[in-house]
Formats: sequence, structure tokens, C-alpha cells
Amino acid sequence: MNFLLQAWDAFLTAVRGFLRQSKLPLLLLIYPIVAWLLVARSSASDPTRYVAQALVVALIWAIVILIALSLGFCLVVSLWASRYRKRPAYLPQAFNRGLIATFALLAFMLPAQAIVLALALYVADPEELWFWSLFVLGGSIAATVILLNSGLRERPGVYVTLRAKRVDLNCHRKLAEKLRELSDTLHVPLPPNILVGLQPEMLTIVGPTFCPEGELHGGVLCLSLPLASVLSVAEFSALAGEAFLYLHSCTMEGRSQFQATTEAARQVVTNLKMSMDEWRWFSRYFIHPFLIVLRLVAVAAIRFPLYLGKELVTFFVNQIWESRSHADAVQLVEAHQISSANTGRVEVVSALVKEAALSLGARWKLWRDGQALHPLGEVAHLAFDQCHDLVCDRSLAPAWKNPDSAWNYLQLRCNLSHLSLNWCLQMAKEVSPEPNAKSLFDNPAELEAQLFDIVRSPFVIAQQRVEGSTR
Repeated sequence: MNFLLQAWDAFLTAVRGFLRQSKLPLLLLIYPIVAWLLVARSSASDPTRYVAQALVVALIWAIVILIALSLGFCLVVSLWASRYRKRPAYLPQAFNRGLIATFALLAFMLPAQAIVLALALYVADPEELWFWSLFVLGGSIAATVILLNSGLRERPGVYVTLRAKRVDLNCHRKLAEKLRELSDTLHVPLPPNILVGLQPEMLTIVGPTFCPEGELHGGVLCLSLPLASVLSVAEFSALAGEAFLYLHSCTMEGRSQFQATTEAARQVVTNLKMSMDEWRWFSRYFIHPFLIVLRLVAVAAIRFPLYLGKELVTFFVNQIWESRSHADAVQLVEAHQISSANTGRVEVVSALVKEAALSLGARWKLWRDGQALHPLGEVAHLAFDQCHDLVCDRSLAPAWKNPDSAWNYLQLRCNLSHLSLNWCLQMAKEVSPEPNAKSLFDNPAELEAQLFDIVRSPFVIAQQRVEGSTR
């Protein structure tokens, strides 16, 4: 019995996977296939009818062209997006142009499919079925208008606000020396904006950033004072070095433009979903069965093209993001290798373990009654127990999503250096290093008091999405 249940679960999983991968091609083929069946039925039922003879050949060619165009789009987008896996600097422009091309294709394809299906209905039955072609044409035209007004031309602002203080390197001599040393070693420029805050993670932000000092552009590195309390200087250098490399690559690749285009595409998909929700299947005012049927047909004629457009845009965005993710993975490996070569393999991973433990420990229950509920809970408990004045600002979304995903990410980083994660975890339990990275700041107690004042002061926290260093 268990074997049958497992086999059934495996079958359902395979079917869901197939449908998920094949959903867009199947959706693109619905109108052409229905039109082909109607034309075939018309030719078989009355081959001598003049209208059928005059339109059948043209309709068949139109159906073939639509099918080739639909399937060709899926293939071309996949191949085209894969070209940029090793050319991430060209992705922002490619993303923008490809999104415009996708909308141009939709503006042509949706009415073309509706015209072909409407003509097929007329050819199949010029006396009765032609009436339903009016719904097909009207719904497709309405959907195309909605699609073209769904916000493609908008470029929404993508920004983040931080409760942090801008660091004047002239006032922090040791920190300035360490950061400039990293810059020279890695052959990358210093980030244009360096801040420090009470969040438990070291943050890198690409887009515009708002802080009490004003609006910042060009990339932001926000250091964490609580995290610096538990990091050694070498571990601090490892995290800062990777942040330098990440910000430099983002600047070279035009990530801000990529973010704006991504946000525009996301809003387009959201607007299309809202448009579909506005077209309800049933209305409280229609009581007659014939009116109910008419409404159902009209709503289906509008919602299907909208759904097809949404899936087409989503498919294109996902293909581009797969290339972006592949490029990010390559950059991660390179940054890890460079950082490990300059600061040490163990220090890189132990720094990440401490950051993950501090970030998740401030938001998750990782220990209870002194007993760790997760391996990261051991480090988190030691950090908060030995550093009694350790207070973290939790107003920002966490860079580490949850303990399990963090553990998998740390395991990946260990595999890159051929290290044991348990060994690095033991090294990370040294949460009171001498000297710690907090000693790089001049008068850290006064700086911490100023940061507490910033956290307590009224300040609007933006909820806009922003691309930063997420793990």
C-alpha cells in the first residue's frame, strides 16, 4: 500500500512538473488548435461550400504561423537569455529591450489569435457560431488595451531607507586604514557611501538609499556595530572584502537599471492580476440564465488573453533571472576565492556563521533554557549571553531568510573551500575575540549612543523592494 502511495505521489509530482514547464506552450496553442479543429470540421462536413474553400487554406497557413511564432518565442527567449550568463554587464539593456519586444509580440499575437479563431468559428458555422466570434474579438481587443496600459513605460523608484549614520573615515583612523588596505588588495574602489547601523548584518545596497543624512547614490556599504562586537578583525575583513567586490560588480553591470526594469515587470504582472480579478465570473444583477452565459463567455474572452499575457511576461522575466542567478553564482565563487585567499578560508565561513547566527538569533527562537534548537543557536546564544549590551535593530527585512536556508548556504561556502561546517561552527563560537572589529571604530561607545538616538527618532521605513546582498 505504501508503495502504491509513493508511486502515486511520484506520478502527481511528475505531472505537476510537466504542466509547470509546459504551461505556457499549452496556453499559446489553445486558440490555434481550437481554430484548426473548427476548420477541419468545416472542411469535412461541407467541402463544396464556397466560404470554406476560400478561407480554409488561408486559415491553415495563419494557424501554422501562429503556432510557429508561439513555440519559437519560448525557444528563442530561452536561448537568448542564456547568452548573457557570461555577459552580465549587458543584462540590463537586454532585459529592457526584451521586455519591450515581449509586449510588442503580445500586442500582435493576442488580436491575431482572436481573428483566426473568430474566422474559424465563422467558417465552421456562418449561421450560428459566428455570433460567439464577436466575444472572442472583443475580449482580445480589451485585453490588449489593458495589457498596453499595465505600466510597462513606468520606471518605479527602487530604494531603501536606513536608520544608520554615515561614517567619516577621517574620524575613524583604524577603520580607514583597514578599508583602504582592502581596497588596494582587492583592486576595487572604496564604496562611495559607508554607513554604520545597529542592524545585525553587514548590508550592501545598490539603489538609492535614504538615511538621516539625506539621499545617497552610487552604492552603500552599511556596517553593523553589533556584528563588529563578535567579529575578529580578520573576519570583519572577509565580510567587508566580499561587500567591496559585490558593489564593484554591481556598479560595472548597471544593477540599478536592472532593478528598475525588474520592478516595472513585477508591477505589470501585479496589474494584470488585478485586472483579471476585476472581471468576476458572476454578477449579482444578472438573473436570466442566458445573461449569465453571455457574461461567462465575455469574462472568459477577456481573462484568457490577460492570463496568457501575464504568463508570457512571467516566462520572459524568469528566463532573464535564471541568467542573472547563474552570473551571481559565478560571482559568488570568485568573491569567495578572492576573500579566502586574502583573509583565510576558515575566517570567511566563521564570519558568515556569526552574521547568520546574530541575524537569525535576533528574530528567531534558536535556543531555549540554554539549549540550542538549531546549530546556529549555539553561536547566537553565546553572542547574546557574553555580550550583555548587544542590541540589534530589527526594523529591516533580514538578509538571512531562515535557519535552514542559512545552514544550506553556509554548507555551500564550506564546500567551496573544502572545509567542514562543524569545524567552522566551532571556530565561530569565539564570540569575544581580542581585538574585535568594534575596536576599529574610534570611541565606539559614543557611536553606539548616537545610533540608539537615530533608532529612537521618528523615521519612515520604506517598504519598496531593493536588491542588496541577500543570502
